[in-house]
Amino acid sequence: MNVLFGLAVGLLATQLGAQTASDETAIRTIVQDESAAWNQGDAVAYSRHFAADGTFTNIAGQFFTGYDAFLKQHQVIFEGRFKQTRLQQDIVSLTFVRPDVAVVDVLTSVAGVVATQLAPGASELERDLIAALSKRDLLVRSHGGAIKKAELSVDFPLEVKASQHHDEKVRIGSAAAALVRRGFARGRRVDR
Repeated sequence: MNVLFGLAVGLLATQLGAQTASDETAIRTIVQDESAAWNQGDAVAYSRHFAADGTFTNIAGQFFTGYDAFLKQHQVIFEGRFKQTRLQQDIVSLTFVRPDVAVVDVLTSVAGVVATQLAPGASELERDLIAALSKRDLLVRSHGGAIKKAELSVDFPLEVKASQHHDEKVRIGSAAAALVRRGFARGRRVDR
């Protein structure tokens, strides 16, 4: 199963005078390192850049605070529902909104999740019903549940989404930049 979702994240460069090729490379390296660590099922490596006081909301809407909680949650999922899955992260855009802050738009997919792993508490009847309704094209499976087909919105191709609302994205990024501390990236400490 391939779960595809867009993820917009704010990443900081580590020094004043950012926007250099090395700053962009450092950000791209963090994203690549995350994918490699996920694909190896290595929660310690995946959590390496997460800040001690960072916050994280997972795809199920659970909220976690701090490095220890982030690490523990990923140890659990790498031994459970996301064991031996493949993470792919593609940077769609990387924009510096001030010299020490970049907004990174990442397209993320996770492959290899078994459908029963997404809803471990669901009864066989529920799983069978979801499968039957999905076959009839009445709903689409989503994050361990399902969404009625009529409630889905049109999803434009990546090339279209990347070019839409650029000014608004920059304004949002600038506002977010004012809220972050130097040296941190999406809850992750950026160390060179």
